[in-house]
Amino acid sequence: MTKQETIPGGGFTVARKIFSSDIWLKPPIYLKVWLWILGRASYADHEKAGQKFKRGEFVTTYDEIIKAGAYYHNRKHIVPTLKQIRIMLSWFQSQGMIMVEPIRASEIDQAQTQTGSGIQSEPPANPHQAERPTRADPRARTRAYIGIRIIVVNYGTYQSLASYKGRDKGRPSVQQGHNNKKEEKGLKEKEPLSFFSLSSLRERYPDQNLIEKVFDAIRSTRKSNRVAKSVLIAFLQKCERYPVQQVEAGFRSYLEKDYADQGKKEEYLLGIIRGTKIRKQRQESTGSALLDAYYAGKH
Repeated sequence: MTKQETIPGGGFTVARKIFSSDIWLKPPIYLKVWLWILGRASYADHEKAGQKFKRGEFVTTYDEIIKAGAYYHNRKHIVPTLKQIRIMLSWFQSQGMIMVEPIRASEIDQAQTQTGSGIQSEPPANPHQAERPTRADPRARTRAYIGIRIIVVNYGTYQSLASYKGRDKGRPSVQQGHNNKKEEKGLKEKEPLSFFSLSSLRERYPDQNLIEKVFDAIRSTRKSNRVAKSVLIAFLQKCERYPVQQVEAGFRSYLEKDYADQGKKEEYLLGIIRGTKIRKQRQESTGSALLDAYYAGKH
C-alpha cells in the first residue's frame, strides 16, 4: 500500500447549501470571487510581518481581487472593473457573508519595512496626495488608505467538519450529515447555517398570511405533512425572479383551485406563477384627454 500523497496548497470546505443559496443565482464571477475569498482566508490565528490575523480573515487590495476575478472567454481576457468588485463585496456584506474594513498606513508602519506583507506601499506620485485624509482606492497607494481587511463571517462554523455531522444514533459518523431519503420525504432536519434566512425571504411579500397558507399547502403534498426548511428557501428564491404581484396572484390561484390536494407540489406552483399575467391598473383620468393619453403611454 502506497502512502497517500498530500495535496500542496491545502484546502477548504464548501457546504452543499451553496447550491440553494442566493450566490448560486448570481453571475458566475460572484462565485469565482467568493471561492477566492474562502481560499485566501486564514485557517488559524497567526502573525505575519508584524500583523495579527484571526481565523477567517486576510488583508488584500482591490487590485488583487480584480486579478483573481479575471477570466478568458473566446480567447479574450475579461477583467472586472473596480466598480464591479465593489458591488460584489457590498453584496457579500449585505448577505452577511463578509465584513470589509479599510487598512490605513498608520496600522502597518512597522510592516512596511519587512518583506512578504503583501500590502507594502510606495511613495505617491503626487506628494500632496499623501497628506490627504481620503478613503481612496487602495490601488492609489495613498498613505491614508492602502488596503482592505476581509473577514469571513461564520468561517469557523463552515470550516469545521463537526458542523456537517448528523444527529442520528447508531450510524457511523462518515454517513452522518447526509440523509437524502428523509429529505425526499420532507422530514425536518437540523441544517447548517445559511447565508440567508427564510424570514428575510418572506419579508418581500406584504401578505404574510398568504405565504403561510402556501407553505401549509406545500407541506400537505408530503406524506409526512412536513417539508425541509431548505426546500422552502429554494422555492422563495425562485419566486424572486417574478414581481411580487405576479407571485401572490399565482399563490392565490394555486390555493383556490386546491392543486395541493391533487398532489401538485411547488414545481407546479412555480409554473402557475410563470404563466400568470398581471393586468396593469387603469390610470385615473386627469380630466384632460391629452394628459390621459400621455400617462397611458408611460405605462
